[in-house]
Amino acid sequence: MRLEAPFILSVVFCLLPAMAWGKPDFPAPPDARVEKVGDSVSISGNNMYIRQFSSGKPMDRVSRFYHRRWARGENGKEPGYVESDAMTPWHIISRVEDEYLMTVQIQPADNGGSWGYLAMSKLEKGKSLPDGVPEVPRMSDSRVLHQMDTVDSGQKGQTLLLSNPHSLASNVNYYRRHYQKHGWREDMNQPIQRARMHILAFTNGRYKINIMLTGDQNETQIVVNRIVHDIL
Repeated sequence: MRLEAPFILSVVFCLLPAMAWGKPDFPAPPDARVEKVGDSVSISGNNMYIRQFSSGKPMDRVSRFYHRRWARGENGKEPGYVESDAMTPWHIISRVEDEYLMTVQIQPADNGGSWGYLAMSKLEKGKSLPDGVPEVPRMSDSRVLHQMDTVDSGQKGQTLLLSNPHSLASNVNYYRRHYQKHGWREDMNQPIQRARMHILAFTNGRYKINIMLTGDQNETQIVVNRIVHDIL
């Protein structure tokens, strides 16, 4: 089946294969109520498992829980996570650990608390795109780590997680030049220096591209979300 859920169209679209959580440990916020979202969701041929949570604590308290838990990355450097508010009302916190990509999506609840989704997927290195799917432009030596297609009411989406050995600045310049050259309107060009992150967004008619880049001088990870609206 194909998953039809609005949260899939956030910045990071990461889901856990339908197996035991295993490693790394990915806890829910303390005292949160947690529920499964479906029992056998399949995306691009993979069985997935998704958790939804609700908490009486406000969004900033939930965020601080993960900030403390993920203070350091596997390389010992701080912070061990990246976060973004580029897709309001969602606040996104992501971490890569032991070749798993973990994502927390949070937004405020009407009762003063918060709610969201916890999702995790093993990064499948070298995974290729299915036949017939046009490729996202990417710099040389880029690898496709994860790919997912989604269907929502009135639109279709595709999300790719890419990695390459080029600097963050080089990737930002590459994508800006590419989409400007092909006549796309630039909707966002926002660096987030503290998180070593850059957010780009472009529109061309019924097509929209959101790109989140995270990296340094030696490696960059890129999440590309392509949305095609059925009508203008």
